[in-house]
Amino acid sequence: MLLSNLFNLPTFQAVELTSVIERITYQPSMLGAFGSSLFTTSSSSTRQIAMAQSEGKLALIPTSPIGAPPVELEKKPSDLRSFLIHRLAKGSTLMAESMTGVMLAPDFQQIAMVQQELANRSAKIRTDIEFTLEFMRLGAVLGRVLDADGSVLDDFWETWATPQPAWIEFPLDDPVANLRAVLRQLTRDVERTSQGGWISGRTQLHAICGEEFYERLLTHPRVEATYMNWSAAADLRAQILDQFPYGGVIWHDYRGTDDGTTMNIAADEAHFFPVGANEAFQQIWGPAEFEPFINLPGREIYALNIPDRDRGAWVRFEAYNYPLFVCSRPDMLRRGRIAGR
Repeated sequence: MLLSNLFNLPTFQAVELTSVIERITYQPSMLGAFGSSLFTTSSSSTRQIAMAQSEGKLALIPTSPIGAPPVELEKKPSDLRSFLIHRLAKGSTLMAESMTGVMLAPDFQQIAMVQQELANRSAKIRTDIEFTLEFMRLGAVLGRVLDADGSVLDDFWETWATPQPAWIEFPLDDPVANLRAVLRQLTRDVERTSQGGWISGRTQLHAICGEEFYERLLTHPRVEATYMNWSAAADLRAQILDQFPYGGVIWHDYRGTDDGTTMNIAADEAHFFPVGANEAFQQIWGPAEFEPFINLPGREIYALNIPDRDRGAWVRFEAYNYPLFVCSRPDMLRRGRIAGR
């Protein structure tokens, strides 16, 4: 069977390929593992999204005499912002020459062998896409989503006209410092500014830390004393935990890329964000740009093949993703660093 004819089979059409790549097992990294408790997920049939941010502040109702008209609810205009869904795309070209010997096998074996080759390539592409999505999630919880070259795609401080909070200085070099007092003030501050975003009993403050900050906090005498009589105290003394609770915050050792630059948290920093808050973060999938997916609700990933119809020399496999990660409550984000740095 000719390679061009092989890829005309329904097995290798866009809808079926998309279904196959969706089924590839993916082990989510830290932020992706939070799932819907961190990012509210939805789909859009367009690639331009409008969002409104309204002030949900509580207001006291003055008393009034019997028969008097009730106080009218004042509806303030919403703060409308427009976002463009981004496009991620990556491909791999399968050359006919590389299939020497395969094309001499029976048709059913050809199909199976080519399917396996595409599965291997699509798995690698999906890994790169998922890595990029985690990079975007990290940007959202830090307040700015960046492109691969470091340029800014979405700046939520600027978008929502929210001033970025000042650094919180953590006296981790002081063995008797009252860290709990610092954390109580931090949590209260986030709750007060959330304007209804903080849901009692459900919202939890988390922190992703750079290596030095996490080590200093983990081994601080006040923290070690807290766990002295706890069953996990041995773990604190014997090994480094990936996460642990302290002072009303869940602390995470954020281990980025090995190069320490592509995706990481600065060594002496910690960044705080709410999990389980009221739509503080949103993850939106946009529609693909080709048939048969135009004007349909977005899916997490798309795949298609493009054959060389002129010479039959190659078939190109491509995968697409149309994501938008939004921090709609940057006022609930905080940042800290080791004091004196």
